[in-house]
Amino acid sequence: MIRFRSAALVSAVLWAGSIAGQAAAVQVSATRASHGVYTTAQARRGGGVFEDVCLACHTVSRFRGTDFAAKWGDKPLATLYKAVTTMPQGEPDSLDPQDYADVVAYLLSINAYPDGPLELPPSAEAVAAIWLDAKAP
Repeated sequence: MIRFRSAALVSAVLWAGSIAGQAAAVQVSATRASHGVYTTAQARRGGGVFEDVCLACHTVSRFRGTDFAAKWGDKPLATLYKAVTTMPQGEPDSLDPQDYADVVAYLLSINAYPDGPLELPPSAEAVAAIWLDAKAP
């Protein structure tokens, strides 16, 4: 009898965890950058990385406004994240993954996407469910 109750309890816990995981997946799949997918502190760090690394070849204006929205809008955020990881030119993926996530957060911030309570995760896979709105909010 005790074994049966233990097995039933384990089954119930696993089932509940499965349902919770499905609910979280549904919530993440509906995420848009306009919902606040980075923190202010993360964007500040990303601005520092942009200044230290990216400004050698790129201007901030290239990643701001209508040009940014036309190129990156209405696409998964992972598309932008992957593009950022191809830099610096000649040394792709040479920065820490967190630095790349911070730069993406900075790019979102300079395009008026709102910040939120959680940092943008440092991998293309982790941000694949986040979509950039067609234009900044």
